[in-house]
Amino acid sequence: EGGVSYASNLEQVEEVTLGVAREVLQTVSGADPEFEPLLFFYEFGESNIGFRVVLRAFSFSDSSTVKHGFIKALHAKFAETGIEMNYPVRKIIGEKAKLHDHEESIPHNL
Repeated sequence: EGGVSYASNLEQVEEVTLGVAREVLQTVSGADPEFEPLLFFYEFGESNIGFRVVLRAFSFSDSSTVKHGFIKALHAKFAETGIEMNYPVRKIIGEKAKLHDHEESIPHNL
């Protein structure tokens, strides 16, 4: 699972991610090179659009090696292509109050 910025071009995200997945399936030991990887966007999250990628390994123990290779390769490719994976973000809205003759935001219920 992963997530990308709301500003991302989802067609580009899908193309880049599936390209990386195909490469990993061809090059990482224990991956099934005959499997066609899948990508599903599944939610509008609080700070990103979530997606899942399906890869196939020959065994449960191989799956960790395949995931490891995929995460490293995808992270590098996203950095290269400018695709942003957001950190969770919270926006805090406070009440306005008059302090020291200036209007300032005061956090509410922090």
